[in-house]
Amino acid sequence: MFNNSSDTIMILDLLLPKNRMADTVIWSIIGLLTIIINIWVLVAIYYRKNFLNQSIYLIMASLCCSNILFTVLYIFPRLVNPHYKKSWLYCSLTSVFATIMIVAINLHLMAISIDRFLTIYYARHYFRNPLTLYRTKWSITIIWLTSVTFSIIPILTYRPFKPNHCLPWDPHKLDQEAIYYIITLSVFFILPNIIMISCNIYIVRKIRILRRQIQAQVFVTSDTRHHGKSHKLALTFVSLICLYLVMWIPLYALFATILLSPSILSSNPSNCQLVWINTSQYLAFSYPLVHTVAFAYTSIEIKWRQFIICFIS
Repeated sequence: MFNNSSDTIMILDLLLPKNRMADTVIWSIIGLLTIIINIWVLVAIYYRKNFLNQSIYLIMASLCCSNILFTVLYIFPRLVNPHYKKSWLYCSLTSVFATIMIVAINLHLMAISIDRFLTIYYARHYFRNPLTLYRTKWSITIIWLTSVTFSIIPILTYRPFKPNHCLPWDPHKLDQEAIYYIITLSVFFILPNIIMISCNIYIVRKIRILRRQIQAQVFVTSDTRHHGKSHKLALTFVSLICLYLVMWIPLYALFATILLSPSILSSNPSNCQLVWINTSQYLAFSYPLVHTVAFAYTSIEIKWRQFIICFIS
């Protein structure tokens, strides 16, 4: 896999912004907007009391917290700050923070897909079940525990802290690093995506069938209206999952390339490769902003004026 430590050092340098001033401004804007929009969605969910009784909005609120933490712990201190390596402790924790947030985002999106699948499959029985919210809260707890536990495995095993040394990767244990990140990609990206794609394929097919049945009804009942809202929300998240795949796959493909053949990027990368690196980072790390904006625009029925009134009060 890895031939020597110079491959890893070169790769880590490639993953840093090149045009420091321009990238600093862009990442600052992305980070600031991500925090503002995600806080707005959290406030909107909190002030719409009926949202707190729905499993999907509980998961979305937890995802917003994950997006905010990702911005505070990774985007601002690493991508905006050009001197982050001066703090050996934070520098060594960058890979841990990134893994926690990426795993948490993937597992939240998988939970959303499963939640929408159960909503369509069991219809109103899923909402009426008093255990639904209880199970959702436990699922969110498990998501966070899994994210943190799996992410700190390296520093508890083969990559312990070394004072005054920046070690986001251990250049002397590259095979172990490769195995760890291959497991990460397999368990927390490939497997969740298989589950998400399977759930969303079922959702789209089932909604088409149910819509034909609804259109054949002469009278519109309360159940029909409920199904219509449920279907709209489910299709919204199908679109957001597709957006996730488009924005994250380039970066995962980049890491897979690095793990399997680091020499491809380690020796004088071409302009095309540099564009791939920069574009994949911008796409992936902008997803917490784009996802939340799309969700707020399509799912939360609250006006900016109402939000401002609630925020002031």
